[in-house]
Amino acid sequence: ENIGACARAMKNFGFSKLHIVEPKIYFPNHKAKATSVGAYDIINKAKVFNNIKEKFNFSLDPSYTIGF
Repeated sequence: ENIGACARAMKNFGFSKLHIVEPKIYFPNHKAKATSVGAYDIINKAKVFNNIKEKFNFSLDPSYTIGF
């Protein structure tokens, strides 16, 4: 549910790249899509990584923000 709410907030502010590290539940799922309230494009394009090291080997783009 939090991932869906995050996607909705991102869409409201014009962001589109959602990277998720070690999601606690299977992603994507129906709850994430339901709480995204129309931000399905962000949910569908989200990239999921098994760990933080895998994410940063993928991209060293300094424009990304890390949230824990």
